[in-house]
Amino acid sequence: MKENVSEKYRKYLLKIAYDNQYYYTVAGADLQDEEKDKLLINSNKQLVLFSDVASLLQAIKKGEYYFDRDNLQKWEKEFSSSEEPYAEVDLDIVGRTEIDFTDSDELISIHLTLGILTDYAIQIDDKLMIARLYESVIEEFKDSVMDYAIWKITEDLIITFDRNLFLSTLNDLYFSLKKGMILVVH
Repeated sequence: MKENVSEKYRKYLLKIAYDNQYYYTVAGADLQDEEKDKLLINSNKQLVLFSDVASLLQAIKKGEYYFDRDNLQKWEKEFSSSEEPYAEVDLDIVGRTEIDFTDSDELISIHLTLGILTDYAIQIDDKLMIARLYESVIEEFKDSVMDYAIWKITEDLIITFDRNLFLSTLNDLYFSLKKGMILVVH
């Protein structure tokens, strides 16, 4: 059986919802840097999003944006643009003013987005963003979602954290992104 190219190189196509549009980027392990999880960023430490997969692949081929350059370019050569994204990440979800705490899909989406934002913050060493992502209200949310939606330990989401503080922290993260942390390439 042929090994999946994404698993082979540990690079994954992500479909990103941002500003009510869909974009694409790559995330994965940097096999040349202690297998740290990374995303495509530019020299200004901006997360780079592409309007289509072909543009993303072309930029990787040219070596414009990369981490783990050799493996990323091998991934690009073998990747089929007909492959589906490995995951969909909704950056807009952290900018919402309301969250349905009974919707497990929405909660899992927030959890996934927080994971991607954590990888990004660590990659660019943004101490303020890292601090926000490790605030107790975010940690409590992640633990609750893991128990409820992922591990199915509890039948109901147990919310012991301050929902308003949680929403406020999410919104702070979103507005940080909106202040120049993202570059969209058309």
